Amino acid sequence: MSTITKKFYVDDVLTAPTSIVLSDPTGAFGVKRNDTDAVVVADGTAMTLVDTGHYTYTFADPAGDLTYSYWVEIVYGGETYRFEGTLAGASAAGSLWASTAEADAYFLTRFGISDYWTGTDKTAALTTAQAQLEGCGYFTFPTTTTDTMKNMLYEQVFMLLTVDPDIRLALQAQGVIRANVVGETYQDREQPNVAIAPLAWTLGEQAGYLGRQAAFIRSLSRTERTDTIDQ
Repeated sequence: MSTITKKFYVDDVLTAPTSIVLSDPTGAFGVKRNDTDAVVVADGTAMTLVDTGHYTYTFADPAGDLTYSYWVEIVYGGETYRFEGTLAGASAAGSLWASTAEADAYFLTRFGISDYWTGTDKTAALTTAQAQLEGCGYFTFPTTTTDTMKNMLYEQVFMLLTVDPDIRLALQAQGVIRANVVGETYQDREQPNVAIAPLAWTLGEQAGYLGRQAAFIRSLSRTERTDTIDQ
């Protein structure tokens, strides 16, 4: 299953729009596959209310490891706004970005991991780390696994195994998404609480995988508002 999430703000306050549906400007689809352009979610499909200004829509993936394009149409104050997005779908069962043998080779030269990696459930560690990277909402990954994705995975495993779980959970609860000796980076309000390894974050940022999912409206005139609504 894959889920699209939208939070709608007016003057930095979560606000209920008149309507919010999945609909592209041509009325052809709500969500489509990028590989075949096949419609996955029909045009005009309403998103589900979670709480005020917070909406989601979950759909079944026709296959694993797909990438989708979608449009969210929001009507508010007599005006219509559309926001385009991409979404990495759920991975196929057992589809890890890297094998345990590849991770073994990486960790041979990664200082500070050997005592933790040896003897651990390696497949479980890789699976958990990949689920965090794919599900955190911070990144949009290509459909074909890249070396950068593998290195991000290894670094997320490194954090899972070497950072005390109580400390990691405390960081997540506070909304800290990455932390280093200089300071912390706190999450945007629309994102879930998932702590990401600092090097994994940097690698994803450098590769252009970072994305943004919330729709914002500022206190501007009618003409300014049209130009400054962003996704």
